[in-house]
Amino acid sequence: ADVDLGAVPVVDSATDKYDLLWHKVQQGFRYVYARYYADYDWFLKADDDTYVIMENLRYSLYAYDPETPVFFGYELLQLNVTYMSGGAGYVLSKEAFSRVVTTGFNNETLCPPTKYALPEDYCMSICLQNVGALPVDGRFIRSSESKQTFFPLQLTDFMDSNETLSSGDWIERLTPYTVDWGLNCCSNYSISFHYTDPAIMYLYEFFIYHLRAVGLPQPRVILPDKIDHAELLNRFSNERN
Repeated sequence: ADVDLGAVPVVDSATDKYDLLWHKVQQGFRYVYARYYADYDWFLKADDDTYVIMENLRYSLYAYDPETPVFFGYELLQLNVTYMSGGAGYVLSKEAFSRVVTTGFNNETLCPPTKYALPEDYCMSICLQNVGALPVDGRFIRSSESKQTFFPLQLTDFMDSNETLSSGDWIERLTPYTVDWGLNCCSNYSISFHYTDPAIMYLYEFFIYHLRAVGLPQPRVILPDKIDHAELLNRFSNERN
């Protein structure tokens, strides 16, 4: 673990393998819950090559009550299981985080055992839904639009309007709705992009936080209305149907 980055070794080097990622993520969640649960309302899991625009994430979560069991991300569907892409990052409310750590991880009837080499995002979503957490696709995190905000591929992949990238084949296959490509792919308040190498991270940083186009008006940001649990259930049900 790189202590300069604040990283901590939640598993030993012998078990730090991709096939055991589900175990590693569980241990990471336990570590965070034991030390930081009381201090935060939302908990984000992302890969080390995921670029996250934290301001957009905070803005998008403003409407939601962290005591509501809910989690957001890029929705995928496999073997009739709805799950959120781990590479795109997924965010858990305080209540969802508590339930999955204190109840889900301690019960193999609710969570797949860590001894199996299963995808961690698939397993985590099974756990979360079995403890009553509601999965919400990133298209619906903001009620004013229905464009995606979490991305499991590079931004340049989604910008390819020809839809010819082999890297997008599995996205088309596992996404339970029609994927938008080209300039219409993404929300203006997008949150995360996966497969971001270091050079591209610096590029994002420059374009987002430093570059200014003279004469372009800056849109006024209005905080969204709060959404209670009942409204969330009703709205999400309508949007899925």
